Amino acid sequence: MIDEVLGFLVTMTALPPKPFSLLIGVILFRLLDILKPLPISLVERRMKGGVGVIIDDLIAGLIGHGILRLIMLFRGV
Repeated sequence: MIDEVLGFLVTMTALPPKPFSLLIGVILFRLLDILKPLPISLVERRMKGGVGVIIDDLIAGLIGHGILRLIMLFRGV
């Protein structure tokens, strides 16, 4: 549970807590956490235990943050 919270917080770091960004941030983080595209899947396979679980969510948060920044940039937010 804490890994999910940390990943979402990374996704939202330094972004405005507005309804649009929060909704898209949650959706992006959850999609990345469930689908586990590269490099998230690599980390999950190579790092076992609790550390791997937390690291893969942090990476999903970083990727989600980048995508959300791009979305907001193109929306003019």
